[in-house]
Amino acid sequence: MAAGCGGSSASTTSAAQANPAAVPGRVCGQAKTTAAKVLGAAITVRIADRDPTNVKCVLRGGGLRIDLVAEQSPQAYTEYNTTDSHQEQVYGPAAPGVHNPGEIPKDASEGPMIAGWIPAESQLFATNGSPTTGGSYMTVTVTRGAKGDAERRKLARAVALATLAVAPRGPNPGAS
Repeated sequence: MAAGCGGSSASTTSAAQANPAAVPGRVCGQAKTTAAKVLGAAITVRIADRDPTNVKCVLRGGGLRIDLVAEQSPQAYTEYNTTDSHQEQVYGPAAPGVHNPGEIPKDASEGPMIAGWIPAESQLFATNGSPTTGGSYMTVTVTRGAKGDAERRKLARAVALATLAVAPRGPNPGAS
């Protein structure tokens, strides 16, 4: 799996500043509620990292494990774009001897979410940022169970879209 370049921001959104301890519960809770609706199954959640600027959740239910990371960043769009570009460069048709279509991201964007799905990794990477606005950079990885690619992608998209709505946004690039 290729990782995006760029760092996370140490500053937080105004909601996170008001109560940073609430951010992980809000993000992981939204992921749990959405996953339960999509799967029609009970979901358990463990908050693996309570850092309000880099929340990590592990969800289990319906025979699946869902790992979610939501990182606020002024460079959220750049992280998304870098991941997309690197996957294409390393595994695309022009890659000498390494071409692997399953590693090439498929567009999974919806509404305000810009997203790519990597079938071979069962991973969605997404952002609600833009080149001029900060946002959240997120990965949702679906593992275990017998669900097919289309079902995993649908689940990951729904979880990411719902979670980006409550995830902390990084400040705009260049903002002080």
